Amino acid sequence: MPGMADTDSARGDRGAVSKAPVQDKLAAIADALAEERIDLFLEPIAGLEGDGVAHFEVAVRLRLRDGTEQDRTTYSAAAAGTPLLPLIDTLALARSRRVAWRLFKPEDEGHVFTAVD
Repeated sequence: MPGMADTDSARGDRGAVSKAPVQDKLAAIADALAEERIDLFLEPIAGLEGDGVAHFEVAVRLRLRDGTEQDRTTYSAAAAGTPLLPLIDTLALARSRRVAWRLFKPEDEGHVFTAVD
């Protein structure tokens, strides 16, 4: 029946279209990681004693080629269940470690906290 074939092909097209944005998001994330467009932002954690800031929480953002940024919530949702998420976490931890070494001397009491998925 001609109507059935048209309906089936339309469903197949919709399925392909719905998968394309996910693949595009993953490709954009992989591209950002390959080119090391990963930014860390330090969010100070102030103590109640008023001694200044000695601890920081790290926020990670990926810069995509088109200039947009993806925060942790966005890239985690897109990359869940793929090898990209552990790679992002590994890069974020390595960069956080470098930042901590620059900020604090071994005798300092400061900390840098990085969330991982």
